Amino acid sequence: MILTNTLLRDDRDNVLERVSKIERGGQLQLLVQEPIATDLYRFPIDKSIRVYVKIQGTTEEKLSLEFLKEFSNIVLFEIQHAWAIADAEFISTLAHAKKILFGSVLKGSISIAPLAALNHLEELEILLTPKDIAVLQSLKSLQTLILNRGKVESLEVIQSLPALTALDLFSLKIESLRGLENSKIKFLNLQKLPKLNDVSQLPSLSQLTNLTFNNCTLRKLPKLPHLKELGLRDVKDFEDASELNNSLQLARIFVSGKKSFIPWRAL
Repeated sequence: MILTNTLLRDDRDNVLERVSKIERGGQLQLLVQEPIATDLYRFPIDKSIRVYVKIQGTTEEKLSLEFLKEFSNIVLFEIQHAWAIADAEFISTLAHAKKILFGSVLKGSISIAPLAALNHLEELEILLTPKDIAVLQSLKSLQTLILNRGKVESLEVIQSLPALTALDLFSLKIESLRGLENSKIKFLNLQKLPKLNDVSQLPSLSQLTNLTFNNCTLRKLPKLPHLKELGLRDVKDFEDASELNNSLQLARIFVSGKKSFIPWRAL
């Protein structure tokens, strides 16, 4: 069932009746597009019902997140293109959240500090990543992390994320992969990283099986014997493919957008 705050406001009795009919273990999708009184969200809902919340503001007003405290079983939470967010600290009440998309706001910004309390979080995507992401070190259950655009320059926090197996870095200012050493990352996607010039940390990722460079500068790729799939898309200045022959488990390789590329002998 998809529930909008407009429906709650205009036809509350009918909405409550429909909510009461959701079967145990079912889903309730809540789409919040405009400010609305918190008490309108107070209605009985079985704790076995999974709640998905999406914030997508369409008015030039601040959206309050206070209503989040009315739900104890939100498993997915998204903020996408809201005008502005008030009282973001209520995000820390999402004790059972498994996936969060920390999207952009059109006016101001959102602090990621409330994420520190979400130790059951498994998947996180941050748009407009701030320079300091040390707060993420408490997310010991995090398996997938997507850092999408922003000012972050250091990846040292990765050392504090023991469950992390998938990392996507997009349009950041990082110059090296320092911080990824000896992590359990299996899937690594690197996109639009114009300052990246040091990937010497890659061989220490003994569980890395899937690696993609997209719109990056890369002269040489180190020996990666455990790699199974490699993507090189619009990679600039790539000159030395000799170590690809030492990637004994490499089953698939994708290469595109290159004017000068030394062919891999196994192709």
